[in-house]
This record gives sequence, structure tokens and C-alpha cells, in this order.
Amino acid sequence: IGAEDLGYYQLAFSLALLPAYEIARSLSGVFFPLFSRLKESRDRLIDVFSRISRVMLLVIFPTSIGLYVLADPIVRLLYGERWLPIIPLLGPLIVYGVVKTIEYLLTPILLGAGHSKITTLSIGVQGIVMLSTMLPLIHMYGIMGVPYSLLLSVILAVSTMGIVFLRTFHVRLET
Repeated sequence: IGAEDLGYYQLAFSLALLPAYEIARSLSGVFFPLFSRLKESRDRLIDVFSRISRVMLLVIFPTSIGLYVLADPIVRLLYGERWLPIIPLLGPLIVYGVVKTIEYLLTPILLGAGHSKITTLSIGVQGIVMLSTMLPLIHMYGIMGVPYSLLLSVILAVSTMGIVFLRTFHVRLET
């Protein structure tokens, strides 16, 4: 990969993660103290967590889908024709941003419940998966390998966090 590809990637990353980073990450700092206060009341904690999760995902999903659907006109309008090569990168990076949103929701509730080791493990899993998959995926797919590696790492980490969340709070997924 060259400097031009890295420039495309950097811009695509910034644009694709805008909804997740600006909304979810900024609010997640508020959630930890809230969840910590509510940890003694499991039902209340789950209720508040569910409400917050629904609201955040109701904002981030449509925003992310809109960004994906309107990627071409958005890139043309904001950045010009020269930056059209970022469009293929946006798809996996937008999905990465949505999954990251789930991580931003799970991290403070798990920390508030005293599961700091699982959040640390999550960061470690992401690092290990990225380190072990980035170069092979870049070799196979060029610059597209970077978002594939990120996406794989965050899906594995968030899946682990999700399992711990479900077991810790005895939450059953409704079908």
C-alpha cells in the first residue's frame, strides 16, 4: 500500500466512523457512573441499559445506513471526484463503526458491574486479531484488507463482551 491508499483509508475511516464516534463514544463516558450507581438493582440497570441502547442504535443505524446509501453524492459534494476511491472502503468501515457502538455500550456496563478484566481482554483480542490478520488481508485485498481486519477484530471482541454481558446479567435474547 502506498501513501495515496493510506490517505484514502484515513478519510474513509474518519467519515465512516463519524456517527459512532461522535455519538456513542462521547456518551459512553457518562454511562459508567450511571451504570455503577445502578449495579445494585439488576432490573433497573438492565432497563436503563436497554433504553439507552435502543435510542443510540435508533440514531446510529439509520445514520450509518444513510451514509452508506448516499456515499457517492456525499463524497462528491464534500471532497470532490479525486476522493471517490474511498467509497468501497466505507462499507466495512461503517459496519465497524456500528459494532464499535455496541462495544461503547457494553464497556461501561461491564466495568460498572466489576468486569474490568473482560474489557481489558476485549482490547487484547482486538489487538491480537488485528496484528495477525492485517498483513495477510492487505496482501490478499490491498487497502480493503485494513477495514476487513478491523471488522473481524471488533466482531470477535464484542461477541465475547456480549456473552459475558448475557451471562452476568442473566439476560435472555428474545426471538
